[in-house]
Amino acid sequence: PLLGLYHGNRLEEFAQLRLGDVRTDGGIVYLDINDEDGKQVKNEQSKRRVPVHPKLIELGFLDFARGIATAPQDPLFPNLKPQGPDGKLGTSFTKWFTRYRREIGVYRKGLDYHSFRHGVTTKLMDASVTEAIVDELTGHAGHGTSRTVYKKDLSMNTLYDAICKVEWREIGL
Repeated sequence: PLLGLYHGNRLEEFAQLRLGDVRTDGGIVYLDINDEDGKQVKNEQSKRRVPVHPKLIELGFLDFARGIATAPQDPLFPNLKPQGPDGKLGTSFTKWFTRYRREIGVYRKGLDYHSFRHGVTTKLMDASVTEAIVDELTGHAGHGTSRTVYKKDLSMNTLYDAICKVEWREIGL
């Protein structure tokens, strides 16, 4: 849930992460969302680099990753097993997350993991992050020739500066 809270990625993108997908560019830790080695992404623009939010670094994400996986091909969430007719890894997480939200009294119909995507997009837009950067962080194609034909990967510094603007002061982590 914390990854979703600060990044707004699609559930399956996180569910299939491997240790080798946690990379560094210029000192910035990022998640390489890709379709390598049998992983799947929704579409071509879903392949991207998403800087890890500094709050997650502070909360121990890197220690978690190194503690759960030792080889690059090891999954970050090994307890997630393919389920359902499409064999998605996120299915078991969805069931757990629904149970968990009910147990702690925050379940609301219509709000689920995907709601994090809406929340992060709203936080980014509220912080005046351009739509092109929001699209790159969330894996959307965007509109217009400049963004669909000419724009290439934005710099890691640009993406990092943007993801740092996702703040949840109302949560108090």
